[in-house]
Formats: sequence, structure tokens, C-alpha cells
Amino acid sequence: MLGEERRSRYVEAMFSNRPSRFTSGQDPWFRVGTLDVGTSGIVAGVIGISMFVSAAEGRGGPVRRWLTFNADAVLNGEIWRVFTWWISNQPSLWRVLTVAYLFIIGGQIEGALGRVRMAQFFAFLVAVPALLATILTAMTIDAGSYLEATEAGWLALSLLFAFVAYLPNVRFFFGIPGWVLAVVIAVIDLLQFTADRLVGDVLWYVLAASAVLMITKAFGLAESISWIPKVPLPVAVGGDPAGRPKRSSHRKTSPTLDDPLEEMEINAILDQVSERGLHSLTRAQKRKLKAHGNKKRRRS
Repeated sequence: MLGEERRSRYVEAMFSNRPSRFTSGQDPWFRVGTLDVGTSGIVAGVIGISMFVSAAEGRGGPVRRWLTFNADAVLNGEIWRVFTWWISNQPSLWRVLTVAYLFIIGGQIEGALGRVRMAQFFAFLVAVPALLATILTAMTIDAGSYLEATEAGWLALSLLFAFVAYLPNVRFFFGIPGWVLAVVIAVIDLLQFTADRLVGDVLWYVLAASAVLMITKAFGLAESISWIPKVPLPVAVGGDPAGRPKRSSHRKTSPTLDDPLEEMEINAILDQVSERGLHSLTRAQKRKLKAHGNKKRRRS
């Protein structure tokens, strides 16, 4: 899980009226100078390099021809496309923004999962949508054009859905709630599919977005959202950033809060009181702290 200081920064961003300030993930695979490179950094780097490769080889080059997603090709035995569709990317400003987004936002999720489980998380986000498109195509339902057209764009969008499910109260630029941004993007995409009469892509989009939310919860990142079903997945267990299993403890601990986000918020409030005094709390924070005290007394 996140360290106390890092968790406090998250919660302060989540429950304030200011845009969140994001930092890169911890426990990197390696470092380049002072830059920590974790799983998210590697994925972002591959996408960045792929733009140069695509520019050098042209639109009909072998990398693009053999790595992009094509459901019919997958059904004909080219299984690797299920895992490689995000690698080939044409140079564009949106891809540059995708690289930055994957590095920054991916780093936040990686801080909670660790580098090993983050690699597994990315693997599910890549493979499941492609498999859904392949299955729909096998059922004679045209699907998968979104993966072909947006390249790594769907991976970035999946990460947005996951991040919002992980931190439902997070705010982005201009104080826009993250869930509002995710909903607006999804609605616009679905309206475009509807306008083009791409019924298969509408079905695929809904299924793929739902799968992202279920994958997120399966990795323990959306425990506070009860309406997302939890599906068991074969993933590495563990709590530290490297993905190593937690050691069992036989010590008795005091009752904890049922909601991990509430626990994080209380920790942040207590840290704020310790550093800046009780007078620095807002009315909402004071009410939250009082409710927490009442809950502890009732449990005692």
C-alpha cells in the first residue's frame, strides 16, 4: 500500500477544491539519471519510441503492418496482435499527451500496486478489450475499429477509467471531477459510434469499459464502489511496491475503518492537525474527524 506521507498527499488532493498534483510512481525497475522508470514509464517509453519508428518506416511499414489490431487476423492465428496493438503509433500531439498521461497517472496507480502487479494490470488492460473485439467479430458483429484507429489511445482511456474508479473524488484541471471527465469522454465516443451506425463498436465499448472497471476492482483499487462486481483474477498478491506478498501478522490491531478511502482521509486530516494545528481544518474536515471519533467510541 501507499506510505503514510504519500497517502496523505493523495487524500489532500482528493478532498480539496484544488486540482490534484500528481507525482511519479515509486520503486522503479531502473533509473535514468534522476528519473525513476517503473512499469508505467516503460509503457510510455515504448509508445514514445514507436512514433519515431512509425515515422521512419512509413504508414505501410512492417511494424505497423504486423503489430496493429485486426480481429480477422487474430482469428486466422495471429494471436500476438491481442497484446501488441498499442505498440505501433503514428506521430501526433495526442500521442505525446498519451505518453505523458501514462507516465504520470500510471505512476499513481503503480504507487499502490507496485511494479510487478502494475505490469499484470497493464497486461489485462491490453488483452481483455482485444479479446472482446475478437469474440464479437467471431460472432459476425463488426468490432475493434476503435483499437485500430486510436492505437494506444484506448490504453490511456482505460487508465483514466481505472484511476477514477480508484480515486472517485479526484479532480483534474480547473477542478473538474475525474468521473465527470471520464463520463463525458465515454458519452462522446458512444455518440460518434451511434452517428456512424457502428453498433458493434457501441457494444464493444460498453463491454470493454465495464471490463476495465472489473479488472480495477479485482486488483483492489475500487473497493469503495460497491456496484462494480469483483471478479477473481490470477494476479500476484502482495502489498509492497515490488509486489511481494505481505507477511502475516498475529498482532491484534485496533478496529479499522470499513472504507479505505475514509481511512486515508482521516490519516491526512490527522497529519494536517499535527503539522498546522486544528485551526487549519475546514468545516467539512472537522465534521469528518468528529464522525470518526463517534464511530470509534461506538465500536469501543
